Amino acid sequence: GMGGANAGEVASHMAVDTIRARLTAAMAHAELPIVDELQEQLLIGIEEAQRQIRTRAQRDAACVGMGTTVVAVVLAADQ
Repeated sequence: GMGGANAGEVASHMAVDTIRARLTAAMAHAELPIVDELQEQLLIGIEEAQRQIRTRAQRDAACVGMGTTVVAVVLAADQ
C-alpha cells in the first residue's frame, strides 16, 4: 500500500490477489506460456485490480483514499 494512506494494506492485498489470479488463469490455459501473452495478462490484471480498488474505496468509508503501487516482471522459460 501507499505509506500513510487509508487501508493501504487492503489495496495491496487486493492488487496481488487479482493479478495473481489473472496470471494463474492465463498460464493454466496455455501449453507454453508466451511472454507477450503473459505481459498482456499482467496489464489486464493491473487494470482490473485498479478498478476493484477504486470501487472498494468509493463504497467503504474505511477505505477512502486507499491505493497501492505495483512493480511486476514476467519471466517465462528463458525470456
